[in-house]
Amino acid sequence: MANSKFTTYSIISILFCFTVPCTANSSTLVQEIKQLSQEQDKEPFVGVNLGTDVSDLLSPTELVSFFQVQKISHIRLYDANQDIIKALAKTKIRVIISVPNNQLLAIGSSNTTAASWVGRNVVAYYPETLITGIAVGDEVLTAVPSSAPLLLPAIQYLYSALVAANLHTQIKVSTPRAASIILDTFPPSQAYFNPGAITVVVGAITAVNLNVTDVVVLVTESGWPSKGDSKEHYATKDNADTYNSNLIKHVLDRRNPIASRNYFQQLWTGLVVLGGQIAESQPGESCYQPNNVKNHASYAFDSYYQKEGKASGSCDFKGVAMITTTDPMRGKLKMDQKSLLENSDRGHMKVLVDSKLAQKQMADNKLLLSCFIVCVLFFGVNGENPYRYFTWKVTYGDVYPLGVKQQGILINGQFPGPHIDAITNDNLIISVYNYLNEPFLVSWNGVRQWRNSWQDGALGTNCPIRPGKNFTYVLQVKDQIGTFFYFPSLLFHKAAGGYGSIRIWSRPKIPVPYPAPAGDFVVLTGDWYKRNHYVLRRFLDSGHNLPFPDGLIINGRGWNGYTFKVDPGRTYRFRVSNVGISTSINFRIQGHKLKLIEVEGSHTIQNTYSSFDIHLGQSCSFLVTADQVPQDYYVVVSSRFTRRVLTTTAILHYSNSKKGVSGPIPGAPTIQIAPSVMQARSIRRNLTASGPRPNPQGSYHYGMITPSRTIIVANSAPYNNGKQRYAVNGVSYVPPDTPLKLADYFKIPGVFNLGSIPTWPPSGNNAYFQTSVMAANFREYVEIVFQNWEDTVQSWHIDGYSFFVVGMEGGQWTPASRKVYNLRDTVSRCTTQVYPRSWTAIYMALDNVGMWNIRSENWARQYLGQQFYLRVYSPANSWRDELPIPRNTLLCGRARGRHTRPF
Repeated sequence: MANSKFTTYSIISILFCFTVPCTANSSTLVQEIKQLSQEQDKEPFVGVNLGTDVSDLLSPTELVSFFQVQKISHIRLYDANQDIIKALAKTKIRVIISVPNNQLLAIGSSNTTAASWVGRNVVAYYPETLITGIAVGDEVLTAVPSSAPLLLPAIQYLYSALVAANLHTQIKVSTPRAASIILDTFPPSQAYFNPGAITVVVGAITAVNLNVTDVVVLVTESGWPSKGDSKEHYATKDNADTYNSNLIKHVLDRRNPIASRNYFQQLWTGLVVLGGQIAESQPGESCYQPNNVKNHASYAFDSYYQKEGKASGSCDFKGVAMITTTDPMRGKLKMDQKSLLENSDRGHMKVLVDSKLAQKQMADNKLLLSCFIVCVLFFGVNGENPYRYFTWKVTYGDVYPLGVKQQGILINGQFPGPHIDAITNDNLIISVYNYLNEPFLVSWNGVRQWRNSWQDGALGTNCPIRPGKNFTYVLQVKDQIGTFFYFPSLLFHKAAGGYGSIRIWSRPKIPVPYPAPAGDFVVLTGDWYKRNHYVLRRFLDSGHNLPFPDGLIINGRGWNGYTFKVDPGRTYRFRVSNVGISTSINFRIQGHKLKLIEVEGSHTIQNTYSSFDIHLGQSCSFLVTADQVPQDYYVVVSSRFTRRVLTTTAILHYSNSKKGVSGPIPGAPTIQIAPSVMQARSIRRNLTASGPRPNPQGSYHYGMITPSRTIIVANSAPYNNGKQRYAVNGVSYVPPDTPLKLADYFKIPGVFNLGSIPTWPPSGNNAYFQTSVMAANFREYVEIVFQNWEDTVQSWHIDGYSFFVVGMEGGQWTPASRKVYNLRDTVSRCTTQVYPRSWTAIYMALDNVGMWNIRSENWARQYLGQQFYLRVYSPANSWRDELPIPRNTLLCGRARGRHTRPF
């Protein structure tokens, strides 16, 4: 983007309007300006944002003349440029001046500095220059979060300085916030403030003892750039003229109010949609009058009931209603509009339909409402649990993991990306802005997406985020604890980075089976290539497999590039995830023991290991006690089952160490399979520990349930026309032009067919291309056997689920193999390994409706077809089983042009 502040997104500024009367004597000019200000406050206006960090800027005098010619009455400066402030004198142009982010430290740390700033930039020019506000910082919480603690003191100090100058009633204090402070922005009448993003604003209001009704919301920045970087093809003068002209026209056109309906009316409109698209209630039809949403909703309920054959189940209304035999407008169920609105503030809205009223209001009296309904509609993910907000800017950037400059994918300028920390049941609102030159998707390895495959981030469930666009994921870590990670799931981006850790902590009242560690370290490790991701992608597209990796990295760095600092005698938690794309790894720390405590959300029996194998896509946690002689020690990661052993190290540094790392790097198994199998079998569930809920994990007796069916999944490596492919049960997956989830929801034919992949492998090594989707029923309990006849270790992941790994053995699986199953205390996890020429069996309760990706975690195999989707279907079509399609769902392919839902 050019060096200009004319950006494509919106900024929200919260202005604190102080109501203390002014007693100072004013000149005639001041009185005139005040009267003008009061009149203008009642009128819509469009102003101009002005930054001085641009090339070829007009002189202050020329700028002001231009504003006057264009009849621009409002200006916002991104700083406090005194030449421009002076040039605005006696022009009646209202100006907001700003404290740049780089001045927050000084002003937020000193009342004297703030008073001096007000003296130089405000008192010296007011009232000749009509300064109406001070904007403190610019998107501080998202742009420079480290300065957030300074924001409120800076606001307080500046306000105190205005009070001392007796200007606090004429000049407001504000802090510009990013547009993410407002959610659900269309239609505007449904917009609401991001609860987790207004803490500082609320603190500022409280600090100056303001009444909430005195707070004005001002949209201070929206526009379209007329010029940008070479990759920003839409930044043209014509586009800028179209956008800005229409924006001005819309704001100033009083006949087109932005918010014409209140929240209560919008809710009723949503109920009409729940009942179906009713032709008779459309404009000009027989039941359009009375034209209000309450009567249309009544008609919708009744019509739906009639069309469903007056069956008792039809009053369920897709799981959002309950049946009552009592008139809901009488007795204990009676509720007026006031109480409805009060209930809406608690996170839900209760809506009643009176059958007698409905009968009177039907224009042709054709339909009778034969059941009374109380609907409880839930908005958002979960109103009872905390929300955590994240804004990510995805960009390319130079990275040097193995000492060679290459193109990496950064999130907010970081590689690896920022941690996600959450507590069980937290709601995560993650706004992702794609600044790459190709589409982008994020997936959440291990997050179950309970009832919500809409947010899974795989290409079979979501449309990609196009370049220059954004998408907000709304997900909940429902009933989960443990160690997971996120990663880019599209176009082999995972080979360029873009991944980060997810740590889900237990709720404070839920005990964990170990003392609180002194610290919590994240270890994101795996193989790495010096070639850029698009080069690797071309290898695969041309029908070749990937070359051998160039090395291993730990937290984005190579040999001895990362340090973990510990205090002697204290115990620390290490969360280790294999985020590589092609190799299993072994993790160890020189001279220290690893006490395993958790595997992908399962508390484990706390066995101690000297080294530990972690396969592709897997995560686990260890406790490590700093009980050795104070010095530095190697943290070692090496490859497993590879013809050439790759090794990298980080440093475990004792805080009182005076000696660097020394001695040989500790060894570990390399190509031997038996030690890894024995180790895997030793991982057992801690049956006495509480899980995400306050009950022992062994209370769910997975081994006492007989599976309803067995699915065998076999991988293969066929060639097609001389090109390498990979397949599952003889089917090599081909991505569709439309996400499977959307095709299923909109009932778009021709995208996929259920049963396009068999549930048992055929004989032979041949394969055919297909968008493979396997059918399954909600609440089935299935046995899945992963059969591997190849000479390499396989790693399988299932989105949306945590499954029980009941057995693994060499050879071919048969029904007799069940005799060796662990039906007592195996762990549940989301990713499991299958050793060469072996099988691994899992039990899985299909308790999560949706379209779920089952894939190889070897990213080349996944890319070339070793994956498929499991469609878990509930005929009830109820919100109790699956959340409704999100309003902000991206639509692409054959789903483009369709509609999600209006509420």
